Amino acid sequence: VGRDPRAVRRSACVLVAIGGGGGRPHDVPAVPAERIADHLKALADAGADEAILVLDPITEASIRTLAGQLRR
Repeated sequence: VGRDPRAVRRSACVLVAIGGGGGRPHDVPAVPAERIADHLKALADAGADEAILVLDPITEASIRTLAGQLRR
């Protein structure tokens, strides 16, 4: 529609399983926390500008675990 493709921002939503996840049902495969850094790099390489991370389970401990994985 005449829009410059470089002006389009791309985002991805990523379900991240911490310690196997909390058992909540979901319809997409979860990325294990241990693989999140590689997964985010692959998204960036594919053109994603941002990633929205959804943790399973969503707890303070999960956030701390994920932070530890991203620091590596």
